[in-house]
Amino acid sequence: MTNELEIIQGCKNNDSYAQRVLFEMYGAQMKAVCGLYVKNADQKEDLLQESFIKIFSKINDFDSRGVLRAWIRRIVVNTCLGYITRDKYAKNMVSSSDSLQYNEEIEDEEDEDDSEFDTLVEALDGETIHGCISLLKEDFRVVFVMFCIDDMSHNEISSVLNITVGASRVRLNRAKEALKKLLLEVSTKEIKV
Repeated sequence: MTNELEIIQGCKNNDSYAQRVLFEMYGAQMKAVCGLYVKNADQKEDLLQESFIKIFSKINDFDSRGVLRAWIRRIVVNTCLGYITRDKYAKNMVSSSDSLQYNEEIEDEEDEDDSEFDTLVEALDGETIHGCISLLKEDFRVVFVMFCIDDMSHNEISSVLNITVGASRVRLNRAKEALKKLLLEVSTKEIKV
């Protein structure tokens, strides 16, 4: 099976070989996506496995006119977000940044010039940037990934994470500041990731 359509059809027929081929095609990429949301290696593996179980059970819903990688990524992201919200809110954990009051200053901060940040990102390789993102505090990392990588709006983020739009903006700003600091330290060789 080399053709993507054949692999999809095989997965629709519950062919274990086709499922293995699909996993081999996208498993490593999707594990990296899981790594953007959780740090723990066991959690990454569990989320990856849970995602592929969902992918195989929902493969009949895939419209072959769409992009398979994007469809798979969406399932992986939703699985990770489901885990984060289940884990956090099932344990009734409330972050101190959730209680921050939103004000106009925060909105203005978001519009600040990010040229220094962009310059740092362009100067470093993807693996280093990914390593720095993984060092962010979970609340900040998740919002950063949702906004900057998965292109979600603050309204979407607030709905998924059950936080206010203001808390989403605060977390994004704090994530960018922390990431900028980490990237600067890495670029000046003060730390290694």
